[in-house]
Amino acid sequence: MASRDLRATRPLIELDSFDELKKEVFGPVLHVVRYNRNELDKLVRAD
Repeated sequence: MASRDLRATRPLIELDSFDELKKEVFGPVLHVVRYNRNELDKLVRAD
């Protein structure tokens, strides 16, 4: 019996900021925001 790979790939969308998300996006989508490790505390505490 032949093996089949049934995994689905997900689109990856890189954003400059979380503020770019203006509405909910449905579907298997992964949003990525890069940040500087030294600025993580500032990012987490942002309003």
